Amino acid sequence: MQRTSAPAASAPIPELALSGTPTVCADQDTGEAADECRARVLASDVSKQEDYTRFENRSARVAGGVPVSTIDDEYTRSTLELAEKLETYFVIDVYDKQRVPLIKTIKTDAQTWVTKYARGGSVRKQSARRFYIAVDAVLGHFASNGLAPFPGRKAAAVKTSIDEARALLAEAK
Repeated sequence: MQRTSAPAASAPIPELALSGTPTVCADQDTGEAADECRARVLASDVSKQEDYTRFENRSARVAGGVPVSTIDDEYTRSTLELAEKLETYFVIDVYDKQRVPLIKTIKTDAQTWVTKYARGGSVRKQSARRFYIAVDAVLGHFASNGLAPFPGRKAAAVKTSIDEARALLAEAK
């Protein structure tokens, strides 16, 4: 029995433009010939040219239809209440029976706060930005680690953010 082998695959042939010149210069060696090939291909490609001057004077628009709660006394009250709950969570003993209900309360209150005042991480005030950082860290910990204790170094950073948010709230920022 004599076996016949399939012919060896040859190197791919670049596409040919209408003029018969290659439109892909990848097979060219680096050097002047490759530079000339690329320049020729770019110069002949007029299919994607657009008039960019019509985009010059467009103004940015804010997405409509997304209600954002007003920053008022309700914002201050709910922020300070949630801050108290977070600080209680950081100091409560891991084996305390009040810990699990507190975590559930924090989860719901934090998600409500984010929905009202920092939807999608977008905030209006500096205090809300600092407080959102703290709330996001705590919610992220709950999502990743469940009921596991909050790490001490991370807790210190969150407490710092909460304290900064309180200071900014006192200044009405």
